[in-house]
Amino acid sequence: MDPELEAFIPLFPRADLTDPVAERKNFAELAAAVPAPDTSGMEVEDRMMPADPDVLAQSQQEDDGSRRTTATRTDAPDEACEILGTPRPAGGSPVAS
Repeated sequence: MDPELEAFIPLFPRADLTDPVAERKNFAELAAAVPAPDTSGMEVEDRMMPADPDVLAQSQQEDDGSRRTTATRTDAPDEACEILGTPRPAGGSPVAS
């Protein structure tokens, strides 16, 4: 496990896995209670990339020029991965890799 993420595990509430249906409901309620992030000053672009299976890519660019891209397989929406440091020449399109 990533050591940076491992430090956050104690912050999560303990789960009672004897009743997974109830725990999913509890977790959904906790997640719904978290305020949505402020996306003002952020440009968000979604693109469907044809593949087998298709991949949804979301690119987020902040006013300061920083960029974050995530990719999610359409057959496994809970398994998103972040693509860090997407190269982008000044004023141009992303660099093909």
